[in-house]
Amino acid sequence: MILVKDGNTILNIQEKKATADQENDGVQETDFNYYNGDFLDIKETPAFYGDTYPALPQPQPAQQEEVVVAILDTGIDYNYKEDITNVGPIAIGEYLRPSLQACYPEDILGWNFIHADDPILQNKPFDDHSHGTHVAGIIIQNWQALTDDCCELKILPVKTHDFRGLGKLFNVSCGIYYATEENANFINASWGFSAVQSPTDGVLHNAIEYARDQRGIQLITSAGNEGVSLVDYPDYPSNYDLDNVLSTAALDSMENLWSFSNFSDLWVEYAAKGVGVFSSVPMGSINADPASFWTTKSGTSMAAPVVTAAAAKLNCLDFEDNSIDIIGKLEVLSEQSTPLIPMVLDGRTMDFYDLIGRIDDCTLQVTAVVDLEGQAEVNVFPNPFQTGLTIKVEDSSVHFHQLLLTDALGRILSQEVLDKRASAWTKELNLSHLPKGIYQLQLLAPEGQVTQMIVKQ
Repeated sequence: MILVKDGNTILNIQEKKATADQENDGVQETDFNYYNGDFLDIKETPAFYGDTYPALPQPQPAQQEEVVVAILDTGIDYNYKEDITNVGPIAIGEYLRPSLQACYPEDILGWNFIHADDPILQNKPFDDHSHGTHVAGIIIQNWQALTDDCCELKILPVKTHDFRGLGKLFNVSCGIYYATEENANFINASWGFSAVQSPTDGVLHNAIEYARDQRGIQLITSAGNEGVSLVDYPDYPSNYDLDNVLSTAALDSMENLWSFSNFSDLWVEYAAKGVGVFSSVPMGSINADPASFWTTKSGTSMAAPVVTAAAAKLNCLDFEDNSIDIIGKLEVLSEQSTPLIPMVLDGRTMDFYDLIGRIDDCTLQVTAVVDLEGQAEVNVFPNPFQTGLTIKVEDSSVHFHQLLLTDALGRILSQEVLDKRASAWTKELNLSHLPKGIYQLQLLAPEGQVTQMIVKQ
């Protein structure tokens, strides 16, 4: 999602259908189109929802410690509840937090800044586009991948963009102040705007700085989808000189920088999967099809919530070094991809699923992440007699306790409990049921993990 400043108006996204050979069906692509706020009525209510939005649910307070993520976007389908095949239940309403009513007496669970003057719609931050619900679904999916009960995730929906994906600089700035007064811990801002802007001042800069100084809020944003360097073509808030802004680039299914992703080893802190990401959308929002409630989108907008989910989870966990803050924890847990070093700070990548196997009793165990060099010799090779793999472990001093098989998007396809205490063992893995594609095999142990990429042709 992108915001392009023109007077008081910011442009967001234009969705385009990619060609079949681009591997990014449903791409969230951007064009440099400019709109004049004097001629564009941004408060217009979308036709397919009529004059009112769906009824509000009754959000429930957390039963234990909570971490609050404010999603500043096109709103959220707050009544969304679907059981997705091979994914599981996604019930957004269960993650909504009752408002503290810090700013508005009529506030129940978030605010609609697009219709702030409409007494019927102002307290209904419903998604009439699809982008915000898709972002929320990515955060929830990642959160649900780890089944610890250390604290509860709560989402604060803040509608700052309309059904066309358009928003105003004033509205997103107000949304940040609102999230601050509502005691959010993190803000997911999957949008940005290209303009001649100072990296050290401006209304949006000041709002983000206020959120940092008042509540220590971290804002995770998308780097943008023009395929350009942010040094040459600044994009805000990524280019604000603020230590609470984390910008995220997008990786494709091969974990390379996506061709449309913006980049900069100065202004982009992380890269995460952002191509062909499946997530939730409001029914009827895609091609007016009432049966469409789960689809793919691509873009840095889809990568940012991966980092947001990881930050929220780390906020809940004790760490071996309590002097390290959330930014430091993210850095420790990131992996370094050497090819990305010229385009992302230190080549950092974030894969939420790398946390699996390293959480024990609400404590994060940081050990070797990629391999167990010197502790285990592991070989994975195709079995010539069947469509599968042979896993052969030799001279191991570690106890492998879990096997995970994930697809290119990080979704768990199968998991198996292991009890491999022997120093040497062999296991066959049948892959005949899987379609052609790219997969990842992980062997988890208390000391770390072994990861192997698999390409099935």
